[in-house]
Formats: sequence, C-alpha cells, structure tokens
Amino acid sequence: MLTVLKLQQRIIRIIMDATTRDSCREYFEKLNILPLQSRYIFSLVLFVINNKNQFAANSEIQGTNTRKKSNVHQPYLF
Repeated sequence: MLTVLKLQQRIIRIIMDATTRDSCREYFEKLNILPLQSRYIFSLVLFVINNKNQFAANSEIQGTNTRKKSNVHQPYLF
C-alpha cells in the first residue's frame, strides 16, 4: 500500500516527466508545492498563531523570568 507521501511524489514525477530515481525535492520547489509533512506542520503553526488566546505563555505558568517566557506552554501529557 502506498503512503500519501509516496503517492504525492509519484504524481510529481508524472507531472515533471521524471524517472523514479530522481529526487522530488527540486520539483516540489519548482511547482511551489509543500510535501505532505510540511503542509501538516504549516497548518499546525497557523492554528496556533490564529488561536493564541487558547494557549498560555510560559510566563503565565511559571514565575521565573527565563529566556523562553514568551513561548507557548506545552503541558505534560502522561
């Protein structure tokens, strides 16, 4: 069974008339297409940026003045 990334690469190779041994990295750049993993990460970053009010900053959780005080607080999952 093909993974979505492999299928995406296969389609890119068909569009660009490339062989199966060619790297798809340059073709993704030429077509301005993000690979699936990058699209997922990008969507997560956009979600956090657009919904900042739903997340707490480290400075709100701990009282210590650290260099990462403005970062989003990541709760521990057990």
